[in-house]
Amino acid sequence: MITNRIPVILLALLATVFSFSSGFGQGVTVQLSAEQTTYRVNDLIQITIEVTAGSNLTLPKAEFSVPAGIKRMTGQSSTSQGISIVNGSYKITQSESHVLMATKQGTYTIGPAVVVVNGSKYQSNSVSLKILAAGEKSPAGSSGGSTVEDFVFLKGVPSVTNPVVGQPVYIRYKLYFRTRISNVNLVTDAAGTGVLSEDLNTGRPNQQPDQETVNGQQFSVVSVRKLLIYPQQDGTVTINPLVLTMQAARPRKTNRQSIFDDFLADPFQEYAQINVTSQPIKLTVKPIGSQPSDFSGMTGQLIGSRKISKTETDVNQPVSVTLTFEGVGNFKNFIPPKLEFGPNAESYPPKETVKVNPEPRGGSGKWTVEYVVIPRVSGELLIPAVSLSYYNLSAGKFEQITFEEKKIKVKGNTTAGAGSGEKYDFRSLGRDITFIQTTTTFQKVDSGRIELIVFAIIFVIIAWIGFFIFLFLKNRFAAERSDRLNYAHKNAEKFARKSFLHVRKVAETGDLKDVLSEIQKVFNKFIAHRAKLPETAWTVDEVLTVISRKQIPDEISASLRNYLTKLNEYRFAPIQMISESKEELILDAETNLTELSKYL
Repeated sequence: MITNRIPVILLALLATVFSFSSGFGQGVTVQLSAEQTTYRVNDLIQITIEVTAGSNLTLPKAEFSVPAGIKRMTGQSSTSQGISIVNGSYKITQSESHVLMATKQGTYTIGPAVVVVNGSKYQSNSVSLKILAAGEKSPAGSSGGSTVEDFVFLKGVPSVTNPVVGQPVYIRYKLYFRTRISNVNLVTDAAGTGVLSEDLNTGRPNQQPDQETVNGQQFSVVSVRKLLIYPQQDGTVTINPLVLTMQAARPRKTNRQSIFDDFLADPFQEYAQINVTSQPIKLTVKPIGSQPSDFSGMTGQLIGSRKISKTETDVNQPVSVTLTFEGVGNFKNFIPPKLEFGPNAESYPPKETVKVNPEPRGGSGKWTVEYVVIPRVSGELLIPAVSLSYYNLSAGKFEQITFEEKKIKVKGNTTAGAGSGEKYDFRSLGRDITFIQTTTTFQKVDSGRIELIVFAIIFVIIAWIGFFIFLFLKNRFAAERSDRLNYAHKNAEKFARKSFLHVRKVAETGDLKDVLSEIQKVFNKFIAHRAKLPETAWTVDEVLTVISRKQIPDEISASLRNYLTKLNEYRFAPIQMISESKEELILDAETNLTELSKYL
């Protein structure tokens, strides 16, 4: 009897399970949310789309519209899924995170988000966002949470705010932070209408941050951008904000009101992608008055000199005239004077040599203009007078540099170019001009010409001998350097182990930063020797690229990546943000050095 009832019982159970699961297959919900509702232009906006279903369905990604004034940040979306069973109720939740950026002031609506499940369409709510101007104070969370500026902000400091037209304005952008940051990259460079700009960056930011107190809070500070601005018009000139993007540590809290709330109270942190925007810089540019007709465009300090190669010459023999202008200021607008030598002389296009380096005061260096002039008739070669004006910033007025007219005596007969009917061929070699007279008259070669030819031959022979000696020494030094590199590569771990003895001595008297600095030096040398990379110039990705060729396990690669990234980030972190002790830092470094040595 019981045996006969078993199939009936099994069928009933299957029917019950089927009806239970199908009943929970309905009720798909979609929810769209943003971390806050008010942002500024250039701020990053993180939105979350949460899709919930009552059965084990395959949930597609949601689709949503983005209005003009908001743009999607490519490569910064993520999706995760979770399953829960509470009191017999089965639920699957898919969470999507998307990063947008505000590009224009106004009020915008994001969404609704739409998903299609088994042919049915489900949509979420919409979210209204208010976008303020880039220069306005960043809003706090809706319930009074902390703002981004409480932990990270960017400030541009101009050397002067009321320059005259053409005056160099040095702008230094400083990044203030009191949380861990990494992967700092430029989004939008500072620029403005009616200005010329010049880059003063010399490489990576200072790896040892300064410390400044702002509103009673201690911040680490690094310079991230240095610019020279040259206003080209008077009036109000606005330098647009500089925008950086970076990863910043934030507390991992489910009930936070802002992405930075209670940072110092929560030692467990995750990283968030944020944009940091400087305030626009307004310059009140004053005019410099009526410009002289010989104004060179230079604003700053300038001195000039003139050099003439000869006081007298022969017909068809070149004379060089060199004008040199040295100073500091707006060489961006500088225009040197042009010289005209009259119908009885021939001049070639001038050679301009510019050796100007940008610095906070403007361009510093010299501008040289060299003319080569050939007199065609005997008598006098006229070197014309020339004047050049510039605006002296120190004196606040125009000043003039002048050179008087100069006459060079020219000896010899008038050339064919003056009407004799003879023809001359010309050959220009760089700046030396040789004239070859094509006549049928034979001239006796003098002894001086023969001595010159012999000297030239000897010079060429000596030059070739020197060249071969140079090649020999170069190859020898290259071989010796290769031997040194191979020796360093072979013994890199041995050198590193000895260096850790020095690190422990530093730990006895120094602080955490001193220990980290010494550990960094050890790893710099070890990685440079083992991976054959330039010392102190390697990146984590470069080291892992070298390691990846060794086919190491993924977990070892991930562990090394995490350690090298942490070591790199600790250089920026304030001491209070470092949780390990000095001994723990050293032991961790030795352990990771051992792992690295196996694969490098």
